Amino acid sequence: MRLAVSHTAASEGSSVFVWPVVCCSATMRPPRQLRKDAALKRSATTLAMRTHAAGLRHMLLVSFEGDEFDQALAHAVSAERARALRGMRVSRVRRPAAPSASASAATAAAWLAGAIIPSSRRNIGADMFVVPESLVSFAPVRLTADAQSQLRPWAEAIHRCALVYSAQGGLELVARVSFRVGDSVIRGYVDCEVFDDASAVVSGGTLLGPLSYLNSACATHANVRWSGGHSGWVGRALRAIRVGEPLYACYDSGGVGVLSCAVCAALGEAVAVVEPRWGG
Repeated sequence: MRLAVSHTAASEGSSVFVWPVVCCSATMRPPRQLRKDAALKRSATTLAMRTHAAGLRHMLLVSFEGDEFDQALAHAVSAERARALRGMRVSRVRRPAAPSASASAATAAAWLAGAIIPSSRRNIGADMFVVPESLVSFAPVRLTADAQSQLRPWAEAIHRCALVYSAQGGLELVARVSFRVGDSVIRGYVDCEVFDDASAVVSGGTLLGPLSYLNSACATHANVRWSGGHSGWVGRALRAIRVGEPLYACYDSGGVGVLSCAVCAALGEAVAVVEPRWGG
């Protein structure tokens, strides 16, 4: 047994980490990444942006693999609302396991409480939800109250939905469970210190959380209607939704600026362009 030193490339703007790795042979094993989001401890990104990035990182890892993961990640970090994700370590060495599909908010909350682990820990299991240290308190390790309230929508989305990616549609959500009319499908939250034109709210700020990844559709093709305010944003089922069905928000709901129907565009039909109508 010998002691080797592994050098891991740092993300843009952060320092390079160097740590010892114990090797049992001449072939050094791959370095364990996703260990420390140290840059975020000193960054100006808001708490809401960090929770958004942590939730998105986990959902990308459980939804994609291989080249598709790289393409989806590159698309995700191009948006201003995912800026904090650029300062996080994202590794495919050990992808987290997707939890069993469930529509229960209580199930998602219990899973989140048991799966959270700060990124500085060395032994990160495949079923863990890795978050920056700035989102947790220690002894015992648990999420801060604000981080918990903003990560619960992500925990619910990870149980209820999956992300898919295409060059034409970008990131889209599909149902992992069935929904009845009026069921809460997906939630989000607003940060008034973030400015992203793709997810801007008329009253100020930017919509964050999984709800911000709902693509838009006309009244004919939409299956989700959103509503929001100071207590949070929620998308509810307009009709019964089957497992595997794409989720589309009705663009006459009022809310974040949505411009056209994704389904009409895919079908080659005439697309009515509407003005952004985010409100609430």
